[in-house]
Amino acid sequence: MKKTQRGFSIVGLIIVAGIIGVLTSIGNPLYNDYMTRAKVAEALTLLGVLKNPMVEYYNKRNEWPPIAKVDGKTTGRYTSTIVQGGPETWPNNGSQYFYVEATMKGPGELDNKKLRMTYTPSTKDWDCTVEALEDAAIPNKFLPSYCRSN
Repeated sequence: MKKTQRGFSIVGLIIVAGIIGVLTSIGNPLYNDYMTRAKVAEALTLLGVLKNPMVEYYNKRNEWPPIAKVDGKTTGRYTSTIVQGGPETWPNNGSQYFYVEATMKGPGELDNKKLRMTYTPSTKDWDCTVEALEDAAIPNKFLPSYCRSN
C-alpha cells in the first residue's frame, strides 16, 4: 500500500512567512503615508468648502468674515480647528491677503500641524500654502503638489 504525503513542509511554511514579512515591511510605511495624505485631504476639503462663501461675503461687505457668518464647518475627524485671519501683507509684492487655516489633530506626524489657504483680493486668487507656518507646517510629502513649498 502506497502512502501519500499530505500538508506543507516546515521549510515551505518558513519561506512563505519570510515573504509575507518582507511584503509587510515594504507596504506598511507606504500605507501609513497614504492614510496621512487622506487626513490632509479632509482638511483641504473643509477649507475648499469655505472659499466661495468667504469671497462672496468679502465682496458684499468689504471685510473678511468670521467662519460662523458663512456657516462653515470648523472641525473634522482629523482637523481640530479651522480659523480665518487677515489682512496680512505678502512680503514679496506688498499685496494684501486673507486666509483660512486648518490645524490637524494628533496623534502622529500631523499633530498640531497646519495648512493655509490664502485669498488675494487684488488677483482674486486662492493659493494653498504652508510657507508662512514654519515649524507648524504639514510636511511636504503629505501635501498635494499644488500646496508644496519649494
